[in-house]
Amino acid sequence: MSLDDLMSDARQKGIRRFDEIELAVLETNRRVSLFTRAGGAGEGAPEQPGIA
Repeated sequence: MSLDDLMSDARQKGIRRFDEIELAVLETNRRVSLFTRAGGAGEGAPEQPGIA
């Protein structure tokens, strides 16, 4: 996956600036989960209770 691919995916998920992304995870199904600094997530696993 290239940086252009990552940014395209981010734009599709409503993330406009690269510095908003705190973490990008390439999942086993080849999809990317993007977690933003604001605490929001684009296409990620749901929060798990009891895990900080």
